[in-house]
Amino acid sequence: MNLAHQHLGEPWPDCRDAVLLATLPRWLGPQAEGRRSLQELQELDLEEALWGGLGWQHRNSLEALLPPSLDVPSGRRVPLIYGAEEVVLAVRLQEMFGCDSTPTLLDGTLPLTVHLLSPAGRPAAITRDLAGFWRGGYAQTRRELRGRYPRHAWPEDPTRAQATPKPPPRQTNQPASA
Repeated sequence: MNLAHQHLGEPWPDCRDAVLLATLPRWLGPQAEGRRSLQELQELDLEEALWGGLGWQHRNSLEALLPPSLDVPSGRRVPLIYGAEEVVLAVRLQEMFGCDSTPTLLDGTLPLTVHLLSPAGRPAAITRDLAGFWRGGYAQTRRELRGRYPRHAWPEDPTRAQATPKPPPRQTNQPASA
């Protein structure tokens, strides 16, 4: 909600810590009313309290603007990591082949920070400009990782390559049967 408020304003409430503390009676008061024990307070549904007066229409709208996951070119659905200032898409580099622009949220106003992972799952590159990475930094990343991960695709032009969810199976040298 806070990202939506930062980028779109109303009706999304400001959910920064300082604002939530200053308005605690307004958003948490109705949920806490009548509760007398610590256990009853611990059972509060804080998410519901934060939604406050926003109805299901706003909830659905927010999920469309800031979804929990995103489909990547490989066909896999990847969870997004929401931070205070950015949204991270951590995905294997080969799964983004064919994508020539940075994925965005909030109707195209918020570019994702893309963590392109090596086949081992470690960050190989971090960018908010995927097209610029393919044109520039990819060549160096390709040189560094191609020798370590020969089973994986390392095309010269990743914008025209087919995204792959998994590496090809290992080739086994079995003798031909008679």
